[in-house]
Amino acid sequence: MGAAMTDKGSAHHYAFKIIPEKRLILEVHAGLTNLEASIAIKKEEVQHELFSSEYNILTDVRALRFNLNQRDAHGLFKYVSGRSDISSNKRKVAFLTAKSEQVAIATIYKMLHKENHHRIHVFSTLEYALLWLSIDRSEEQIADELKILSENLRP
Repeated sequence: MGAAMTDKGSAHHYAFKIIPEKRLILEVHAGLTNLEASIAIKKEEVQHELFSSEYNILTDVRALRFNLNQRDAHGLFKYVSGRSDISSNKRKVAFLTAKSEQVAIATIYKMLHKENHHRIHVFSTLEYALLWLSIDRSEEQIADELKILSENLRP
């Protein structure tokens, strides 16, 4: 069984669920984010008792707006890559996007991680994200999980 957390008190709303038996972390983000909020969320996730740096991550940013520039993306990269409890070369991270702004930020983040051989990819469909992550759950099951997480977010 996984775990879920939500933060309803900031402009950046999020929820995550850790599914140890699938070695998977589902993240859903909404609202407006910046560097400080992004780092705070990672700090909270890492402290969760079920967290593992080797679990793959599906990050749904389709409802997220960014107040980040390339320098901020680099700052987040430096924070994540500098912590072995967060970052693992064995992990895959799939960003699920809907808008060009989301693709741009996720792509910058991916380009920064290339030097560390992290496996990060940006997708516009859940189907292809799951294929890339080698998830054996049906697309509908993961879509339901993401919907439940999204319903736990406060506007």
